Amino acid sequence: MRAAGIVLAVLLAVPASARAGNDAIGVPPAKVDFGYLTFKAGDHVYGGGQWMIGLNWATIYPKKTWLDVGIGYVGAAFADPLEEPRIVTPKGTLIREPDGVIHLNGGYLELSARVAQGSHWRTWFSTRGEISSVNGIASLGGAVRVSTEVWGGVLEGGNHSIACGVFALGMWVEASTRELGDRALVTAASAGMSVRIPLLVIGG
Repeated sequence: MRAAGIVLAVLLAVPASARAGNDAIGVPPAKVDFGYLTFKAGDHVYGGGQWMIGLNWATIYPKKTWLDVGIGYVGAAFADPLEEPRIVTPKGTLIREPDGVIHLNGGYLELSARVAQGSHWRTWFSTRGEISSVNGIASLGGAVRVSTEVWGGVLEGGNHSIACGVFALGMWVEASTRELGDRALVTAASAGMSVRIPLLVIGG
């Protein structure tokens, strides 16, 4: 709890630190994920990119923690390389995308538990819930993920500059289930990389 109090104090001190230097530069803490997604619907195999950006407890907390909670944005774009993708609305209206790509945009809430760790690495098991829009059609989804990352915590301040949080580079694999228009529920597999960036304020 003492370390959590230090983190909170640093976060509250950021505005004052930024005001102290006219040329202060601030970088917010963030966890960024990107990877490849694939799934089969009927006789067709779809593939494309998936990306996420969010704020996580294990990104702003510079020490070891067994729990990570995150909230943020999730996006994806995928297509059947052999056929123009389509979506049918609940009223039976056929929607075709002119660029041949299906787009997903939404928000997520993620809960992770640390299942293994070393001095500078850790492995997480995560569950995630999503509320999104697939080409304008509301969609619900969820995912389970296993990820491993190398990380280092930083908590420093001085001369109008502050660094608080975690630098990390990781790899992950996951299985997700989403509602995608006329495809009802589809289950996809995906894999990729993740980066954590701490809060950085560099004063002038």
